Amino acid sequence: MKPISKVLIIVLSVLFVGSVAVNGYFVYKTVVKSTDTKSDSTTPESTDDTSTDTSAKIGKEYDLIGLMYDSGALAVASQNITTADYQVTFLAQNNTGVAADGFYLLGSSGVSTYWGKCVGVDGTIPTEWSTTAKISNSYNRSAITVTGIELLPFEECGGGYTKDSKAGSTLETFIGTVQHTKRPSPDIAYDYKMVLDTPFVDKYSQSGLNPSVSSVIISPANFDMLTTIEGGMAQKLTLTGYAVGGYAESTYFDIFSVIVH
Repeated sequence: MKPISKVLIIVLSVLFVGSVAVNGYFVYKTVVKSTDTKSDSTTPESTDDTSTDTSAKIGKEYDLIGLMYDSGALAVASQNITTADYQVTFLAQNNTGVAADGFYLLGSSGVSTYWGKCVGVDGTIPTEWSTTAKISNSYNRSAITVTGIELLPFEECGGGYTKDSKAGSTLETFIGTVQHTKRPSPDIAYDYKMVLDTPFVDKYSQSGLNPSVSSVIISPANFDMLTTIEGGMAQKLTLTGYAVGGYAESTYFDIFSVIVH
């Protein structure tokens, strides 16, 4: 019998990398390494957890994908619905098995930087928040105890932002800067206001007094307008749109044109 001339030793080790804190939550990763002694492979793949590249997250299944905005709960605090500061709404993906227009984010401290952004959320639905009665009494919203949240490319939320905006009779043009704003109710999407360079005489005011105002509530008429407005938050913008009668005799403006300066 001929002696064995070569011995191939392949050792596979599976290393569990401990939890990594990301924005207050924990992300777990399992890395599989091969120590094949006959391999002449070069540099191994990076396992850097600090990457901000969101391209690899496209198409990933989350419990929820949607836009994160103010919960509106503070405005209706007397109803004791929730103490959550934020909600995910305009849902592009809902794999929770619970039908709702949005989900209050429970245990979501430290996520304010995601305000107005497209996010993927994982978590669990508390039993009480899975009932039809609870949801209908909470502005058709459920709640999720967050175990993970990630920033996604904004276009991932395009399928969730649908509006039935129609052109009005008189166009108005505003110049200024846009800010996020707190909702007056969980289901009223007053998510943006423009701080005006020049005060606007509000002839649409339900008071009939035509007050001079320094800011106006704006609502992007479609996802393209939303994308441009959200991307231009730190810049001077010119917005054009139509006045719409809104919540509690208020007025907002559906925006159909955005110019970034």
